[in-house]
Amino acid sequence: LFYRRRPAGLLYVPALWVSSEYLRALLLDGFTWDPGYTQSFNLYTVQAAGIAGSYGITFLLIAFAFSVYCATKDNDLRYLAPVIVIPAALFMYGFFALADAKDEGPRLKISLLQGNVDQARQWDEKFAAEVLDRYAGLCREAALDRPDLIVWPETSMPGDFRDDADLREAIARLIIETGCPMMIGAPLVDNTRLYNTAMLIKARGTVTGLYKKIHLIPFSEYSFIRFPLPNILKRLLRYKEGSFSPGREPGIFSLSSGGGAGSKEAHMFGVTLCSEDFYAGLTRKLVDKCAGFVINMNNNAALGATSAQYLHLEASILRAVENGRPLAQCSNAGISCFISRHGNITACLKKNNKVMFIEGVVTYGLAPAARKTVYTGYGFLFPVFCLCIAFVIRAFKIRKEIR
Repeated sequence: LFYRRRPAGLLYVPALWVSSEYLRALLLDGFTWDPGYTQSFNLYTVQAAGIAGSYGITFLLIAFAFSVYCATKDNDLRYLAPVIVIPAALFMYGFFALADAKDEGPRLKISLLQGNVDQARQWDEKFAAEVLDRYAGLCREAALDRPDLIVWPETSMPGDFRDDADLREAIARLIIETGCPMMIGAPLVDNTRLYNTAMLIKARGTVTGLYKKIHLIPFSEYSFIRFPLPNILKRLLRYKEGSFSPGREPGIFSLSSGGGAGSKEAHMFGVTLCSEDFYAGLTRKLVDKCAGFVINMNNNAALGATSAQYLHLEASILRAVENGRPLAQCSNAGISCFISRHGNITACLKKNNKVMFIEGVVTYGLAPAARKTVYTGYGFLFPVFCLCIAFVIRAFKIRKEIR
């Protein structure tokens, strides 16, 4: 109530909101999910993410909502200005940002495979041959487009690539047959530890790059509960203890074009797995390490045909705009699509008006980007700035009350 009747509230309220979102993300290992995500499908307003990330959009949304509240509740006409200026500024900036939407370099053809494999069969040894045959068929279909890279979804490989000689041989034959390297999601045992990985496999089945997922999903992929739960409680909570170990290094890979179109130039790209799209700092780190584009591999079948699939897509769009990088999202049963560096969906797997729980291939030529955005360069400086603003305004109020 104190700040509602003072212009300082126009800074304090949104700054306090952004600060609380930022501190919450720090407590959750960097997991971001704030009001800024609501603008992902608005091409004009989401462009502001390239300056201050989703936190910048959140600040403006809360400032706008606070202005509307004060203008209507208190009949204070001073707050009409922000109500008009904030949307106008967002749309004007978005208009000029989208006007500069030309590709920066040669295109790379990438094929995304969506197997739509039932979760009950995904890691059942009895269905391993069936799963492999399904993806082999999709690889042959993708090869008709002569792509530079074929991408499988997260944990799609039905077995341990290192320990299963027959599986290694089958993948090697598939790469020779299609003439294309493959990025495959697979569970992998390394020094008795189980990892959720993405591996780049080239000629003769040689693994030329490996990424171990850093941010694991609590309970699903790991458990921080260090004592055994009673069986009755496990049944009530539908609790399944995960057993994956976290990786440490970001997933940076190198790819040379040639299978599809373009020169033999090598391109750097980054990989995230599943919910790592919600970790804004991880994608920024990949781009800071010179990734020209990003691939998100996920297994969203467990989410069902729900709005959660679109929430994941919102995160992918934001990461693309924040860092000015095209992004490809490859899913087992969710939404497999390509997103431009400005956030518009340029290609999407679709059959019979369905985008989820379908089997197929989507191929698109994306152009790796080189220019870094303001957000990539300065990261989370804006929420830290908001934290300082909230602290200073609050300190002045306390000091005034003491006097």
